[in-house]
Amino acid sequence: LAVNAAHNEVLYNFIKPRFRVQGDWGYYLNQHGRNFVFANTSYENNPAPGWSSSCCMCEGAPAPHLQFTPARGMPSQAEHEVMFAASPDSHAFQHWRDRTGLMLTQARHLISSETKYITTLPRDSTVSAHWQLIVNATAQQLIPPGVVHAWKLIFSCDTPLLHPYLVQRMSESMLAAAGLDPRGTPWKDRKVLLLIGRKKDSGVHNSFERHWNNYDECKPKLEQLLQRRGQGERLEEWDLSKFNSLQDIMKFWNTQVS
Repeated sequence: LAVNAAHNEVLYNFIKPRFRVQGDWGYYLNQHGRNFVFANTSYENNPAPGWSSSCCMCEGAPAPHLQFTPARGMPSQAEHEVMFAASPDSHAFQHWRDRTGLMLTQARHLISSETKYITTLPRDSTVSAHWQLIVNATAQQLIPPGVVHAWKLIFSCDTPLLHPYLVQRMSESMLAAAGLDPRGTPWKDRKVLLLIGRKKDSGVHNSFERHWNNYDECKPKLEQLLQRRGQGERLEEWDLSKFNSLQDIMKFWNTQVS
């Protein structure tokens, strides 16, 4: 990542645990993930991890190895195969995709169609659809945090946040599961420039600190820019109500959005 003085200040003051700045380049440090597989194990932590005030994506009550203990005699109701997939606010779309989705992608080679998942339960259909598209998990396979005994327990104890490979792999897996070509439409044939505002009517619900203050001024300027480019592109405002399903949204982004 090429950086200037302003970037350097941001990296140092806010996200320095993830980057090292050396000269004109910033290096992303969190490149490696680790998966652990435990046998005859009990998960005993409750509730699920929470947020920390010290950084955006840290876990205030982290998921250490100590929460998994050797079972003293496996009970008859022990689960055959379980993955720990809980993270802060993982019932919500953005945080589920940022954390749980990457954990599932990283451990994809270790799970099966019979795997159950310790996680906070989805609160909307979008998160449920993500569970189905990434690992084809049903509601019956999701276990709320509590005491769980398992013959095999999978734990992605270190999952890089927004690692390019994991993000790309997750997107490709979802597109393929939805019956779409992960390669999408060639970029030269995509003509929609998508304008996403932080307004309720767009389906993007955020608090005031992310409000786009000069949205109305920016929109006509962008339209003028597209006209000058003369490539047949059009500006389109994001409107969630136009889509009937997550698969419809994925198809739109994969075929029309440049």
